[in-house]
Amino acid sequence: MEIIIVQGMACLGKSTLCKQLEEDLPNCKHFSLDEYKENMWDKFGFDSVEQREYQSKLARELFYKDINEAVKKALYDYVLIDYTFSEKYWDELLNNLTNWDGRAKTIYLKPADLQEHRKIWEIRSRDFSVRHAGHGATHYHDGAGSDYVNKYDTKVFNVMPVTKQTLEISISFNPYARSVPYSSIIDFIKSVNNPA
Repeated sequence: MEIIIVQGMACLGKSTLCKQLEEDLPNCKHFSLDEYKENMWDKFGFDSVEQREYQSKLARELFYKDINEAVKKALYDYVLIDYTFSEKYWDELLNNLTNWDGRAKTIYLKPADLQEHRKIWEIRSRDFSVRHAGHGATHYHDGAGSDYVNKYDTKVFNVMPVTKQTLEISISFNPYARSVPYSSIIDFIKSVNNPA
């Protein structure tokens, strides 16, 4: 089993890449922490940042549980783990992943230009045709959020943690492009992992 952590700031195409890989890799499962959080918010709604964060915490616990079960039971040949893992959540991820024996690789997406990335983030963070309305809201019910508090400056991470085996990919915009061809991403994932 290959475990691949798809790492990087928001709006770089992590989930899009994972969905494409899930289709093209045999017996592959994509675990997205955002999907777990969004499902929790849709089910219960929230009326404060504290409620949203409490539900996000419960969603993370379920996310880790499901990944651990998939790894422990070897349910898939490829497991893709998708989120913006800042230091705090990276440590939490590693502490919660058991039975993985250092097998994980990282695909690390980085913006080629932060100013361009900021423009994209500012558009997408309020485009609820592509982004769940619960992100950054202080109130969310029945598909609608309000009183948004998230700011771009809190979403910028100059350096993010990675595993020893990492494929770094620069992302540019207008048009969207990856610095590494898709075929090379597949080759990296399929290459034999030699944990040190």
